[in-house]
Amino acid sequence: MLASSVRPHQGRTLTPRGGKTQWQVIGYEPIVVILPVDHPLAGRSEIDPREIDPQQFIGYTDTPHVLRGIVGRYLSERNIAVSPTRFLDSFATGISLVASTGGVTLLPAYVERLLPASLISRPLIGNAPVIEIAAGYQADNPSPVLKMFLENVDQLIAARSDRTHSVAALGRIQSPA
Repeated sequence: MLASSVRPHQGRTLTPRGGKTQWQVIGYEPIVVILPVDHPLAGRSEIDPREIDPQQFIGYTDTPHVLRGIVGRYLSERNIAVSPTRFLDSFATGISLVASTGGVTLLPAYVERLLPASLISRPLIGNAPVIEIAAGYQADNPSPVLKMFLENVDQLIAARSDRTHSVAALGRIQSPA
């Protein structure tokens, strides 16, 4: 990580390369089902994860380790076993694999803006898993841009919190542990 960078990050598990990296959680994003528009489950307003074909599920490599852990725990807690034959290592790869194979995967809701017209997202039924959205920065970075960001981050958190609470009121987001 460069000393002057501010990057969004899912989770707080990166090891800093020198300096003292601090993490500021900005919000939580629900995990949703990504699938083709002509998939049999696409007509539903919410999807029960038990109805996802285990062979159609696109799994995760070690790269998106936080997402893999969240989805793995979510499926395990529901006694759902998947046997993926394809694996994504980025959101772009996941979107491409769903589009090209007709498979299904679970990704954070913020990828919805990246989906082509041939794909859609659907919320999971019940309490969906969530992923933290966080910014990592070097505490000793003198950048004026970073200083301005940190002075205004509370407004960003409040705006995301309002959005999250409105979704949580619908019963779709499981509170993070």
